[in-house]
Amino acid sequence: MRLWRLALSFICIVLLASAVAPAGGEEVIISEVPAYNWTHGCSPTAGMMVMAYWDTYGYSALISGSNIWSSNQSTIRDAIASPEHVADYALYDGVNDGGYSSPYTDKSELGGAHTDNCLADFMQTSFSSEGLTYGATWADRIGSGVQAYASWRGYSFTAGGSYYSMPAWSDFTREILMGRPVKLGVDTDGDGKTDHSVTAIGYRDTNGYWEYACRDTWSTSSTPRWERFRAVSDTYSWGVGGWNSFRPAGTNRDTMWTSASGNWQDTGWSNGVPNPLAYACITDNAGITISANAKAGYVMNRGTMSIQRGTFTVGTLASAGSITQSGGSVNVSGTVAVGVNGIYTISGGALEVAAELDVSGEFNLASSAAQVVVKDKLAFETGSTFTAVLGATIHMTGSAFKNESTNSDNLGGLGNLTMIFEGGSEDVDPFEAAGLDMGAVMEGLDSNFALGTLQLGGTAAGRIQLVDDFDNQADGSGVGEAVYVNNLIMNAGATIDTNGLNLYYLNGGGPKQFFYGDVDLNGDVDWLDYTTLRGNYGMTVGATWADGDLDGDGDVDWLDHTTLRGNYTESCGGVVPEPVTLVLMAAAAPILLRRKQKS
Repeated sequence: MRLWRLALSFICIVLLASAVAPAGGEEVIISEVPAYNWTHGCSPTAGMMVMAYWDTYGYSALISGSNIWSSNQSTIRDAIASPEHVADYALYDGVNDGGYSSPYTDKSELGGAHTDNCLADFMQTSFSSEGLTYGATWADRIGSGVQAYASWRGYSFTAGGSYYSMPAWSDFTREILMGRPVKLGVDTDGDGKTDHSVTAIGYRDTNGYWEYACRDTWSTSSTPRWERFRAVSDTYSWGVGGWNSFRPAGTNRDTMWTSASGNWQDTGWSNGVPNPLAYACITDNAGITISANAKAGYVMNRGTMSIQRGTFTVGTLASAGSITQSGGSVNVSGTVAVGVNGIYTISGGALEVAAELDVSGEFNLASSAAQVVVKDKLAFETGSTFTAVLGATIHMTGSAFKNESTNSDNLGGLGNLTMIFEGGSEDVDPFEAAGLDMGAVMEGLDSNFALGTLQLGGTAAGRIQLVDDFDNQADGSGVGEAVYVNNLIMNAGATIDTNGLNLYYLNGGGPKQFFYGDVDLNGDVDWLDYTTLRGNYGMTVGATWADGDLDGDGDVDWLDHTTLRGNYTESCGGVVPEPVTLVLMAAAAPILLRRKQKS
């Protein structure tokens, strides 16, 4: 009886797919679900593949950094089963009790265990207090464990399914069509009992019978495993005995738009996206036009969307297909997630994103008239592509700039882009330094993640801090990285915290390095900068960088003088005098000049 509840073995598969329902034997698969190797339990491994999928489509904090196994394996393993989990439960005292008749007592009974910090913890995998040995998880802890992990990472998901019976084919395929991962419990050894959790990523009936595709946790290959979709039995292996479905919380109603229907299924809606609480999916090969006001809680686009007019209000907009926006206003209270196979092209109208604009696929700014506002984070993930016409602009109203690309040519549109930071005086936005630091040379602006225009300050003050959170150099050499821009504009309230990194710019001349105190932005901190600051010393309101306001507080005072003095270029005149001294020198200068002329 216990084995009915147990997912013991070393496989994990989660099924996800989306496309039109098979007509006459069609294969449907979601290729974006990453493949992970078994890590101290099949159920947490399977569950993490589900989380990794949602990490791409609107919930980017589910995994720290990339969700690609080959580039972020250590972090992903720790998210599945942390070193603390292994030490306190899975292999307590270094004992692997996987073959034992009863579990070896661990800290779940002894006490003194760490605070839950991985999916295996939240599923209570390997807990001796639950009667579990190494890698085992009770089936009724899988759904709640995924929910608890997501909550720990700041998100809310709803779980469904059945612990001990397989889903109906219609329910299973619907989850796939809706673009939602499913965890399956399977019987790998044909004894009539489920012994493993798996991540299914597709289905087909092309061979005259139903099949499911899965990632089996034994390989990180992109090629899935195919097995018959049928109930567990002692006459064959890989039967299905239980399942878990997952969906973003708050989307309490489903609807899909298919190429066959030409309207929203299971609803009476016909115009635009249906309902502010709906989970709406446009399936593969289907197309829809938004030409009037529309609302939805979560939109998964796997087909084609054309946004032309009206106001489109949505909680999360995720796309594995193509979105073209030629007009209208798209207001997203959460994230716009462009998946690895997704494309978003905006040539008109406005796109306003309250959380992240997260690009794993392709984002195109096809017109300088298009308005894009990002309020929390603009992220280019590994493998992403970005194009922009000259003069295209993205307004960063409190938004960080994340760049995990290793191919600067794929983000060639940065060279035409104007990025305006205007988050206000209380907001300092991280800005990823991605270019190879070659120094102040023209080569640094060629295929090196160079930005067209960096403008600090617009409708509000703009402040950034350079960060180097990712090694963007394809060779993984870990060499120094920097920011290169063609034009640097420092408006009122502007500050740049270089954070030990370098920023280089042209501003119409040769390449120059940014220095604190370089009031005239000519590449050094010299007497001309000090003369400007001295002339404006004592301004109490309205001062800008060009006036000598180096800390962005709107005045020119002793703090600004101290900043300039600390960065004064020795070759330009040595130590900067105190303000009073300089005032006296300025007053004496005409007398000294007359004396020199007389002599």
